[in-house]
Amino acid sequence: MDLSCYVAPWALPLEEVPVHLIWDSKHIYDHIVVNLPTDLEIKQFYNVESHTEEENGVRITKLKSQGFFGFTIATKSLFSNLHLINDFTVSFFKEGEPTIEQKMRAHFYRPKLELLECPEFVTLSDDTNLSRLVQITMKLYGFGKVNISIDFNIGGGFETNPESLYRELIGRLLSIFKETPDEELNERPIRIDPKWLEREVQTYADRLNKGELPLDLDEHDLDDFREWIGNPENTDMLKELLSRQMENILIDSLLFYFDRFPTDDVQLKQGSPEMHITQATENVGLRFRYQDSLQNDYEPIEFAVRVIDERQNKREAIKIPINIKWIKDRIVPTEEGYCD
Repeated sequence: MDLSCYVAPWALPLEEVPVHLIWDSKHIYDHIVVNLPTDLEIKQFYNVESHTEEENGVRITKLKSQGFFGFTIATKSLFSNLHLINDFTVSFFKEGEPTIEQKMRAHFYRPKLELLECPEFVTLSDDTNLSRLVQITMKLYGFGKVNISIDFNIGGGFETNPESLYRELIGRLLSIFKETPDEELNERPIRIDPKWLEREVQTYADRLNKGELPLDLDEHDLDDFREWIGNPENTDMLKELLSRQMENILIDSLLFYFDRFPTDDVQLKQGSPEMHITQATENVGLRFRYQDSLQNDYEPIEFAVRVIDERQNKREAIKIPINIKWIKDRIVPTEEGYCD
């Protein structure tokens, strides 16, 4: 029988791999059997009218039209190997005997992070250069892009630091309800669509009112600001501030974008990470959570850095940047040998 087939060359864990077969519609057979390994499953069929489940696959008893059928397969769960190879067969049966057996192969890949180097401790002093204090090395294996969220634990459980751009913006907004109306304004006019600006203002106000920004601000100040921003009389002042600051905010946004993508295939959800130390502490826990482009969650990486605080004022809050060196050992999928 003249038969051709196709299997998509690669997929991530849980991603559906399209498969199809085409043959001479005059070929006579009783049924078709798809045999799969136990860690794969069929997600959907194409041009199949009826089928039954079997121990190691599926028996296709009737097609809607002859000469073609297809299906998608996927892994049943995440896997630990960087590269998973799964062989399966599609067999045509006539009077209980296979007339043709088509061997096929599906390849699945995953990304993986590994911590290679990190300091056991760091020492804070009044003249410490914080910008180079914490240096770590991460390695990205396998295939696929990763989206990384970094959480910190300074004794009260893991928490995610807010994105630095939002922190800066809300800090500016928070300061204006304490300004006096007669304060001289240093305006730098920029041409901005007023409708766009109004939408942006409302977006930030809505997020604040819903408590969606995990800000480390004084609770009393935040309550006062929520009340202030909800007062219609303050809308013009809010727009005034945004208009004055929008140029800097847009530049910050661009820099923040570059911080979020420090290297190919890596996105840092909160931008360049920082440890926020609010008081002297023994250990700071760090947790790197990461997802692939399908938002599959993989096992996080956790470690701790001991903080030795020798500053005069140990209660002064500080931000310590975390510098990450990236090493990549990537897999390049091949496009050969998927349908023999």
